[in-house]
Amino acid sequence: MEAKVHLMKEMYHRIKNNLQLWSSMLKLKANNSNPELESAINDIINQINSIASVHEMLYNKAEQREINLIQYLKLTFNESKISISKETALNISAEGFYVKIEGCTYISIIINELLTNSFKHAWEVDNFRRI
Repeated sequence: MEAKVHLMKEMYHRIKNNLQLWSSMLKLKANNSNPELESAINDIINQINSIASVHEMLYNKAEQREINLIQYLKLTFNESKISISKETALNISAEGFYVKIEGCTYISIIINELLTNSFKHAWEVDNFRRI
C-alpha cells in the first residue's frame, strides 16, 4: 500500500509540474500578443492553474480518495485573485464538502469558470467585490 501511495504522489507531482510548464509557456506568449488574445490566453492559464491546484491537493493527500471542496475553492480563489487589481472577498457558508477524485478535474474547471466570471462581473460596494 505504501508503494501505491508513493506512486500516486509521484504521478500527481509530475502532472502538476507539467501543467505549470504549459502555464509558463502560455504566459510568455500572452505578454507578446494583442489585448484580446492576451485575455483569452490568461483565461486558459487560469484553467490550467485550477487543474494544477487539484493535483497539488491530491499530492499532499495521496492516500485519500476525495478532496475537501471548500479548501479547494479557497485555494483557487486566493490564487486567482492575484491577477485581479481590486480587493475581493470570498464568503463561503458551508461546512466541509468532499468530492471523489475522479470528478475533481471537471469540478475544478467549473469552479474556475465561476470564479473568473465573478471576478469580471461581481458587484461592487465601495470599490470592494464580494463573491
